[in-house]
Amino acid sequence: MKKSSIYFLLIAVSIALFSCGKKAADKNTRKPPASKEVVLYNWKEYTSLLTLKEFEKESGIKVILKEFETQDEQLANLQSNPNFCDLTVFDVYMADQQFMPMKIIKKLDPAKLENTKDYASHFKEFISTGAPYSFGITGYAIDTRQVKGDLSTYDFLLDPRYKGKISLLDDSVDVYLDLVLASGNDINREVTEKSSKEVEAFVLKLKQNDISFNETFTNLDLLVEGKKWIVQTYNGDAASYMEEHDFIKFVFPKKHFNAWSEMLCLTTNAPNEENAYKLINFLTRKKSAAAFSNEFFYANGILGAEEYMNEKVRNNPVVNVPEEIRNAGRFYLKSKESNSETQRIYTLLNSKKVPDTE
Repeated sequence: MKKSSIYFLLIAVSIALFSCGKKAADKNTRKPPASKEVVLYNWKEYTSLLTLKEFEKESGIKVILKEFETQDEQLANLQSNPNFCDLTVFDVYMADQQFMPMKIIKKLDPAKLENTKDYASHFKEFISTGAPYSFGITGYAIDTRQVKGDLSTYDFLLDPRYKGKISLLDDSVDVYLDLVLASGNDINREVTEKSSKEVEAFVLKLKQNDISFNETFTNLDLLVEGKKWIVQTYNGDAASYMEEHDFIKFVFPKKHFNAWSEMLCLTTNAPNEENAYKLINFLTRKKSAAAFSNEFFYANGILGAEEYMNEKVRNNPVVNVPEEIRNAGRFYLKSKESNSETQRIYTLLNSKKVPDTE
């Protein structure tokens, strides 16, 4: 009897332990609940909030939008906190040649992308790097009431009639690239002693015109106020101001101007990766891409999106730059991180002392 009690007790204990073990095993193997959010990290005021709301309604996934104002700020957050976001926006070539090797972003799985057939050819080359977001040109908005003559080359920047009336971007890379092109050099060739001197010679002439520096919208505001007549800016920003001010015109040299493109990239430690793919696929739909262009006046890289664009945007050559002109653009294929030559030239142009010129 005593033996039987112990026997049955052992059976009961075994069953209890088995049940606990099974519950623990079930708990350990049970999948965590699916994430219901995705984090997008984009330039400030460069995201269609209405489109994000439409995505949330359709998918049930909440979009957390974080914004940055400079690329230095963007990189600092991405490097210090690997789980900071799921998607971010990078220049195409920087993403492919710099940030992918740095493991800030990782390759996309083409099998999870739904709209690749609609990618413009330029973006199809980088299908594993990211998804199309925008295409643009760095050029100049001018006051046509004040600025006349030949604007087909960068030489109009040297015209003494515009002394004190020119404002460039307060971005060393954008300024430097235009100066390289203005001096007749290639932005994707290695810097040589000859090319460096040619860029410097253009800078010394340009300094004579008392150049100032501001961010893109400040430049455009100064143009509207009549305080500046020529301002360096981006085509989409200029196009938005041209809507209300018919005296503004966007110009850029018809040969070898600075072009750029940006894409949505998946961060290496994306905490909500599957949701990130869903957002990519939503934003690369024709209608969603068109909504971005309608709001921000930039081309989007999605073929057929024109069908959903407002007529004023669709037919605006400043927004939808014709392909034959676009092909003359020069994309900066190298990393845009600051280097000694970029900083040297930018500092020289910013310095107050104007050296004697021949």
